[in-house]
Amino acid sequence: MAGTIVAERSDAVSDIGAGLEWVRRRLGEWFVDCPVALAAAMSEVNSCEQYSDYLSGVLDSSDDSVDVARAVLNWSIRRGEIWRLSSTHR
Repeated sequence: MAGTIVAERSDAVSDIGAGLEWVRRRLGEWFVDCPVALAAAMSEVNSCEQYSDYLSGVLDSSDDSVDVARAVLNWSIRRGEIWRLSSTHR
């Protein structure tokens, strides 16, 4: 069942370019105070854009009711926050 949902959501990725630009803007606002976290989060967005298998994994780990751009945003924020926390504990 989850594979079917991911396939349906992956079909919606054909128009993901505009959605990912929205994600990048939001990440810039979220991590304005931590360049390391912003770089990590942007790397996640780039991976989703470049590798369909990576995007599928992100979609598998997200709530099925969330659209593709929101799923990428949530995932990227989580990954960026890990880097923010690790950079403050040095």
